[in-house]
Amino acid sequence: MRPQICGVSTAVKCHERFGGSRNLDSGGGAVGIALCGGAPEEAAIAALELETPAFEMNRKTPPHSFGFTRLELVALLVVGGVLMALIFPLTNGRIERPERKAQTNIRAIANAVQGYYQDYGEYPAINPTAKLELDSACGDPAALMELPNARLFNILRDVDRPPNTGHVLNPRGQKYIETLVVHDPSSPRGGFLEVATNGREAGSFYDPWGRQYNIVMDANRDGTIQVGKYYSDFANEKAPQVRVGVFSLGKDRKLGSGGDQILVKNGTLSDDHVSWLSSQTSDRRDSDSR
Repeated sequence: MRPQICGVSTAVKCHERFGGSRNLDSGGGAVGIALCGGAPEEAAIAALELETPAFEMNRKTPPHSFGFTRLELVALLVVGGVLMALIFPLTNGRIERPERKAQTNIRAIANAVQGYYQDYGEYPAINPTAKLELDSACGDPAALMELPNARLFNILRDVDRPPNTGHVLNPRGQKYIETLVVHDPSSPRGGFLEVATNGREAGSFYDPWGRQYNIVMDANRDGTIQVGKYYSDFANEKAPQVRVGVFSLGKDRKLGSGGDQILVKNGTLSDDHVSWLSSQTSDRRDSDSR
């Protein structure tokens, strides 16, 4: 007769009836193995072969002590997304280049000046003593400008500074343009300088390369802007037929190519950025710079 495996209570009865052996697990204490109906030697061998698997089946697996919960994973993804948005400001799916940023600001400035004109019927009086037959202009000294562009933006932003002291030139309190403030006033780039430093006037608007944006307005209302002083290839009859012109000196920080005051030479544009050229030409230049 072959040995049989029984429960604890059955094992006791088998031991009493047949003289078999009983083996209780000292670790688990829950299951006993009784070998019945056989010789003691055979019972001992069978017990050794079967004891371990039977006991371990009833042991509980301890829970994992590592890994993330679902809530922790969601929080991690949210924080990661916020950091990406702060570190990598995107424009149309790519990192914004200084050239594209300058073009965006130039369009915003031109629109702001036109908005003021629509509201007040005249262009901002950045120099009340200027001759009426001349256009108004302001910007960086490197662009041969005599007035800082702060005189224009104090009006467009309705800041109580000259020539808008007491808000006399923007009594409606309308803010036509707002953008970032420069991070380092000692070397202003890409925003407004709010504190006068090193001879720079507070309220000036700087391009990504550290020069002021330059603005020319059709103050004499002849339908053109007089920019021949800045670019010889747009002088006299070649003057742009627009009411507002905005330009940046670009990466080399000089008028034209290396300061030659020529915007387009032999069909090639300088690195200056101007508002009166077609958007297609500006987009092509931006593509070539990549």
